[in-house]
Amino acid sequence: MKILHQEYEENWFTERFANNVLYEYHGKWYFFRIFDNETYELGSESLVKVYTWDFGKFNYDTNKMSFPDKISHDIMQMAEVAKRFPFRIPVQGQNNRYIMAQILLKNDVAANLIYDKSIHECKFIEHFTEVVEFQPYIVTNEYVLSWCRHGALEKYVTEEMLDEDNRQKFRVLINTVEEELNPVIIKYYFK
Repeated sequence: MKILHQEYEENWFTERFANNVLYEYHGKWYFFRIFDNETYELGSESLVKVYTWDFGKFNYDTNKMSFPDKISHDIMQMAEVAKRFPFRIPVQGQNNRYIMAQILLKNDVAANLIYDKSIHECKFIEHFTEVVEFQPYIVTNEYVLSWCRHGALEKYVTEEMLDEDNRQKFRVLINTVEEELNPVIIKYYFK
């Protein structure tokens, strides 16, 4: 019931986008902001920068950007202002080999990235690049968990990815009326 350490400050606008900013890896917690390319390890007495996403000429400093003095708390208006940024990073996660992130560009096109720590390379994940909703919510050493709307399932999963039993389930799902179904949880295994 007390503050142990205080170190990170941000402006009134960027703090409105404070969701999805923590993830756990190897018993440690990592902190990032949607409008910042830095990721920090959280400790009870420190906040240590552990890596930086480098987007070259698209890097920016939120402290040097201007924001409207007044804006309603309407999520649609705030989203329009957020599109002024060259990129946003809504979700990140990592395992022993990879760091994954979804990057939203100005026009809300998603660039889902995977950084391979073993060879120090970052690549687009081809099957995810056209789908804005893919987000690596949970990254483990075996798999990545995400979700999609029922009607978008074919953008995330193909029949070729599935065994025969799951192909039949997949066909039933894509042929069912969309409005009546819940979102679909997707589990991608690393090979």
